Amino acid sequence: MTLGVFINSKPMQTMGGLFAAGKNPPAVLVITALVCALVPLDASHLFVAASGALLFAVVQASLKSSPRPTTVTREPSCSPDPLQHSKCDRTREPRRQLSRPAKSDQLDSQTRCESLKISSFAAEVRKPSSMPVVAPTFVCTQWDAQVAELVERITPKRQSDMIVQRLVHFVQQTIRSIVPEVQVVGFASADFVRRTAFGVAVPEVDIVVTAKAKVLLDRFRQQGRLGGGPTRVVDLRKVQKAAIRVFTDKLVSSAGFKFRRSAFRSDEPKVTLLAPSLLGLVDDSLAIDFSVNTTTPLHNAMLITECGRLEPRARDLILLVRRWAKDRAVCHAAKGHLSPYTWTLLTIYFLQVGVEGEGALLPTFDELRVSSGLDGGTPSSLEPPTCALRAKTPVSILLKEFMSFYHTKFDWREEAVSVRVGRRCKPSLNLPLHIITQGDAGTSEIGPSIEDPFDTSNNMGRCLTLSTLARLRQELARANDCCQRAVSLTEFLEPWVPPDREE
Repeated sequence: MTLGVFINSKPMQTMGGLFAAGKNPPAVLVITALVCALVPLDASHLFVAASGALLFAVVQASLKSSPRPTTVTREPSCSPDPLQHSKCDRTREPRRQLSRPAKSDQLDSQTRCESLKISSFAAEVRKPSSMPVVAPTFVCTQWDAQVAELVERITPKRQSDMIVQRLVHFVQQTIRSIVPEVQVVGFASADFVRRTAFGVAVPEVDIVVTAKAKVLLDRFRQQGRLGGGPTRVVDLRKVQKAAIRVFTDKLVSSAGFKFRRSAFRSDEPKVTLLAPSLLGLVDDSLAIDFSVNTTTPLHNAMLITECGRLEPRARDLILLVRRWAKDRAVCHAAKGHLSPYTWTLLTIYFLQVGVEGEGALLPTFDELRVSSGLDGGTPSSLEPPTCALRAKTPVSILLKEFMSFYHTKFDWREEAVSVRVGRRCKPSLNLPLHIITQGDAGTSEIGPSIEDPFDTSNNMGRCLTLSTLARLRQELARANDCCQRAVSLTEFLEPWVPPDREE
């Protein structure tokens, strides 16, 4: 009875509050509590209580000595396919956004400057290869004969066109099971049967799927591939990317294609695929660039075809320059270099303004567009410039003059490459300048101004960084030096390899 009164008393509540607060109770209270609890008990009860307390102390000591298992929170596994946007991608997105440099403020429109803080690409380091690509060899020993031999090798043959058309038919049949309204076209910019350096990084074949955006949007909504109701506003660029992912997944899963890389941050998103050799088209896998509703492959093919019709040497020189840029690894746009289409523009501009002793070998872009019918009218029979009929400088000499022009004569800071104008001039007011800035060092430099004739506000040189611009100048200097020393074409086209280690 006394014990019960003591437990319900206020002092016991105070002691309980001390325990609840995490404080050590006074020694007097502990001793008093023990005496009150043990006095009414006999010897047997005391023995049982002592044994239980001892056992409890041993168990507690063992638990404290053994380490607690560490709880590991596993992130959901992500699909290695970069085309899939899983939940894991969304959780990692904020981290990627934090690592990106903040966009610089827009400058005054009168300055026409596009100030960009370019994050440097990871330095390329040489890796061992089981099948390294070597420089081409030639039967002839003279420069002119070697150039003619190379032109014969890289010019697209009838066999190449037939392979592209069979590939187009196969791709069209495969993806029409998803969107029956699509049309597929293919372009071959060079003979792709022979293995070349960086053949997968820069494919020679473009496969383009064309379909109205509304058709793609309706089909994807019917198949549940896009969320939102019919009134939801959808970004057409997102529809374009979604179409590339859907069609790529179909080609990889059902047609035996292999995915290699994607370039969704460029102006025209695309993926690089390997067409399977089991199709019987070529002995080895064929690398292709696959895209949806893009125009650059069509524009490139039109320019090469029309320039070749007006001046056969123009087509040959375009193929030679693109082959050199590919072998020397300065045409991979995903790495911050000029694209093959941009090298086509550089070659055409040189033939408009840079040929010594002959004048302009090619007309302006407006005349090319009219003659090809791209202006919406009937194609006309445009005759070659009269000055081009007076002299015939070999394409082997034109290749040397091309390297000399862009290395020693052309001012990359002050002049613009404008196929539309067709003469040496400063950048147009409509063309934004490309200011390349170094984030850490704080240095800046004006990048090349290369105007896209199909979009005069598009500077094709804005992809360059300080490192790739330095590589461009270095390769032009090397090529010009090779031409001055009259080296063989084999040495001139020696494939570039990255350094053995990062310095």
